[in-house]
Amino acid sequence: VLSFTSILMFSNTNLIFAPSAQSFFFLPIIFYSFWKLSGSVHARRCYIIEVIFLFFLVFCHPITLLFLMFIMLIIISHSYVCSMFYDSEFCSKYLPSKKNLYNLFIMALVSFFIWYASFSAITGSFRKILRWLLYKQGEPAVVIYSKLVSRTQVSFVDLITVILSTYGQVITLSILTVSFIAYLYKSHYFIKIPKHLRIYYTFFSFSAVLFIVLSVLFFFNDFFIGFGRVLKYAIFFSSVFVAASFYIVIVEMCPKSRKRTFKVVVLCVVMILLTYFSIFNLYYSPIVKRENHQVPRAEFEGMFWFYENRETNMLIVNLGTTQEGFHNAIYGTSIAGENVRFGGFGITTPLDHFGYDEGTLLGEHYSDDTYLLISTPGRISYPKLHPKYEKYWRFTPLDFVMLDEDDTVLKIYDNNDFSVYYMCGVGHEAVNNWS
Repeated sequence: VLSFTSILMFSNTNLIFAPSAQSFFFLPIIFYSFWKLSGSVHARRCYIIEVIFLFFLVFCHPITLLFLMFIMLIIISHSYVCSMFYDSEFCSKYLPSKKNLYNLFIMALVSFFIWYASFSAITGSFRKILRWLLYKQGEPAVVIYSKLVSRTQVSFVDLITVILSTYGQVITLSILTVSFIAYLYKSHYFIKIPKHLRIYYTFFSFSAVLFIVLSVLFFFNDFFIGFGRVLKYAIFFSSVFVAASFYIVIVEMCPKSRKRTFKVVVLCVVMILLTYFSIFNLYYSPIVKRENHQVPRAEFEGMFWFYENRETNMLIVNLGTTQEGFHNAIYGTSIAGENVRFGGFGITTPLDHFGYDEGTLLGEHYSDDTYLLISTPGRISYPKLHPKYEKYWRFTPLDFVMLDEDDTVLKIYDNNDFSVYYMCGVGHEAVNNWS
């Protein structure tokens, strides 16, 4: 299990500095303490540890806490089911105390509503959930991806390559989870599993399948939580389950034989596959058709110069960079930036091809003077990420050449990695005629 869970299989979740990602990695020690809430001498110590963890987890992220409470209900249900098949002495030794679990669950539930109900963002999320239940607003991820694939006419080979590069470890673990369940839950195989291992085996197998199914449901339906947030729980449970299954079929069930050698070879192949996929989607890169998250010093310095010298009454559009993120990094979140916006295409990005494909100048599409911020990723993302699909690029190298020659646009800052343009809106004289 340690060899499996040592692989960085959670993509950029392993790296990003975000409460939802960091709080997720507290869960293994929390689950471990749950299972120690039995009649052993460590029960009281683990209970205290759980109280401390739950207290601090409340302040991390609401989604993490909600998933944890959901998993606590799974553990409680699992304890009840196991108590129907095993004697009380065995259950008290290997199963967590239901009384302690109830107390911890109530504590988490009360803490959640006391802390998060005071935030307008959370109450807004509750309203979003209610609107979803009543009106089913939005589009699921599968529809968005399908539209993108159909619009760009991606080749089958490229599509499979991107899917495997992005979700290779998820697909591998899901196939192995289903395969091991079909193989080991046959009566004569499952009985061979040591009694004390069956408890953990059934819990992780059920949790893995449950979260895999939930991930699929969230992918095909527009729920209020993105399917990626559910997917990492499926990876966690399935990785532990698959590792435990390999241990059972190789160590517990197989004497030294050719069969065992074959299974060891399969295990090695699986480990290589998981390591391969996890290495190449650990960072965002052209391999997974995503821009890297690393921020160049030149871009940060350029944004600092811009915010120190800009006219605050003017709107900003950007390409390859972000307005709000840099403003928060420079001035903190407590200082609101006037006319600083957050958004993607259609909100804070300029017109496709800057309007040059329509034979117009960029300034003709804006009623007021506006700033345009462009970073190196904004200039090269399409050629680097989608070199085979030039006819679908929203911005081409020629567009940036024409931008520098546009009479309604003036470049006021440039450090080779970051540029600031002043766009003259409709009704103003061309920039070249300014005194």
